Amino acid sequence: MDENKNTPEELKQGGLKGWINSVPYRSCLMMAIVGAYLIYLGYNLITSVMSGAEGANIGFAAAGVAFILIGLFMLFVAFNGYMRYTKEKNAAAEAEKKEAEEQQSEEETVDEGDSSEEEKPAQKKLSIAERAALANHLSEEEEPVDENTAE
Repeated sequence: MDENKNTPEELKQGGLKGWINSVPYRSCLMMAIVGAYLIYLGYNLITSVMSGAEGANIGFAAAGVAFILIGLFMLFVAFNGYMRYTKEKNAAAEAEKKEAEEQQSEEETVDEGDSSEEEKPAQKKLSIAERAALANHLSEEEEPVDENTAE
C-alpha cells in the first residue's frame, strides 16, 4: 500500500517526466483501462458525427479527438509505469538470486573446508582383531599360484 503514497517533493523534482515515472503499479493498471475506454468513446463520438447521427455536431467530433488524445496519454503513462515496475521486479529478483548464489558458494566453501577435516577423523582406527582379520584376508588374495601344483 506504500507504493501509492508519493511525497510532493518527489513529484516536484522531475516535472512531468518525474510524475510519469512515479505512478504506482495499481494506478497504471487503472490508467490503462480508463485510457482504452476513452479511446473507444472518442472513436464512437467521431464515427457518430461522420455518419450524421441525429443531434451530432462538430463539438462532438472535437470532444472525440480530445478523448482519444487523453486516452493515448493515459496508455503511455500506464505502459511506462508497467515497464518501470517490471524492471524493478526483475532487478530485485536478480539481486535476490545473486545473493542466494553467493550464500550458497560461501556454504560450499565452508563445507569443503570442513569436509577435509571431517574425512581425517572419519577414518576409524581398527582394533587388533580387525587388523588381524584384514591381514589374513589380504594374504589369502595375494597368494601366488604355484606352477607345480597347478599341473
